[in-house]
Amino acid sequence: MVSLAIRFVVLGVFITCAITCFIIGCAIPNEWIPLLVLIPAAFGVFCFWGLMRTLDDSYDGHFIQANGWTFMLVSCVMFAVMVPVALFRCNSIGGLTLGLHIAGDVIVAAGTGIFMKLNSDNGYSEITPF
Repeated sequence: MVSLAIRFVVLGVFITCAITCFIIGCAIPNEWIPLLVLIPAAFGVFCFWGLMRTLDDSYDGHFIQANGWTFMLVSCVMFAVMVPVALFRCNSIGGLTLGLHIAGDVIVAAGTGIFMKLNSDNGYSEITPF
């Protein structure tokens, strides 16, 4: 069993690498508009925490059910992926910025998947993607 600290360190390393990709993708061509994806990304972390908390049976009196958390989480992920694509299609950003943003999104997805796999020993196996 993996300790809680190691799980969050792994998640933090992946998120740090993703944010670095986002910032480098904006800094090299000096296009700062795509950094708006960090707002739904931060809210997505809150939605992920809420989903995990809702699926845990020790917490009663859920204000938002698991389906609501899942909807908000998917909305945040779609916003984080589709805003750079839409900006690229409008010729507002270049291909380098788009590529680094998509790479950052893939890094976040991989880190979240590994975090969920490490949590599968603790009863979260019903939502584990691997």
